[in-house]
Amino acid sequence: MPTAQRGQPGATKAERRRQRAAAALEAARRRERRRRTLIVTGIAAGVLVIGGVIAVIVLNTSGSGHSNAQTPPTTPAAPTWPAPAPAQVPAAVKAAGLPLLTMEATDVHFHAHLDVIVDGQPVPVPAQIGIAGQTAISSMHTHDPTGIIHIESPVNATFTLGQFFTEWQVPLTGTCVKDLCAASDKTWHFYLNGVPYTGDPTTIVLKAHQEIAAVYGSLPAGTQPPDQYNFPAGL
Repeated sequence: MPTAQRGQPGATKAERRRQRAAAALEAARRRERRRRTLIVTGIAAGVLVIGGVIAVIVLNTSGSGHSNAQTPPTTPAAPTWPAPAPAQVPAAVKAAGLPLLTMEATDVHFHAHLDVIVDGQPVPVPAQIGIAGQTAISSMHTHDPTGIIHIESPVNATFTLGQFFTEWQVPLTGTCVKDLCAASDKTWHFYLNGVPYTGDPTTIVLKAHQEIAAVYGSLPAGTQPPDQYNFPAGL
């Protein structure tokens, strides 16, 4: 048999081997591509799921109106009762039954202190109660918002808490201070040097270094009504 005829079967086997190898390689490549596609698809699906969970949590806690967070209760602001305007002072002093002086007197000279507390918060006792300028001043007045009441009178007289509130133009009764009145769950209580006063508060007579407390509602837990005031030296 000629040589070319003997070599033809060997060439065919080699070609078949190459074809089988190429087919196996292509199959392997297809499997790898499928594997990568599955991995990418799984990752994408996982990201979507996680994103959805996060979105639900955010909506539930901050934007859905159904937050589980507890909003701390807010304490109502204490009222503010300013001093009368200078033009109103003469009429207020007259209504209190006190004289309007041209200057402070020292014949009777002492100081008392007033605290007004509403729902545990202090109400400022303003400056300039009973003062209408440099030459118009009542014998009962305030110079600053500390709550110190100055009694500086040319004559000996009785000075009451009711007169002071009249000068302040803040109506005072046993159940109301201005428009803040007793209710079913809270009322006004008055104290003199820490001792409860059960009479008409308008009749409380002011005395030297006396601490007067008008308390509406409850005091902060663990506290008592003020029973004294540390007056500055010289007062």
